[in-house]
Amino acid sequence: MEFAWLPPAGVSGEHLHSRTEELYFIVFGTGVMTIDGKNHPVGAGDLVLTGLGTVHGLRNTGRHELGWLVIEVLGPAATAALSGFRQ
Repeated sequence: MEFAWLPPAGVSGEHLHSRTEELYFIVFGTGVMTIDGKNHPVGAGDLVLTGLGTVHGLRNTGRHELGWLVIEVLGPAATAALSGFRQ
């Protein structure tokens, strides 16, 4: 889990994860989350899941900072591969 933020007009570039999914919880500000080429407006209180293999990015479209918590979790294949692992 981490907290991240963008200044006005800032961009968190598009990328994809092959083993994990991410949950974005928008804490403050407004922006646009792009998922597989489709734009989705986001604002404080929104929760967005970026599933395995989706190309996603976030940009601040507001006049103030955009802040969010992101939680990265293992996808089903990675979870299955690690299911027998013990420390």
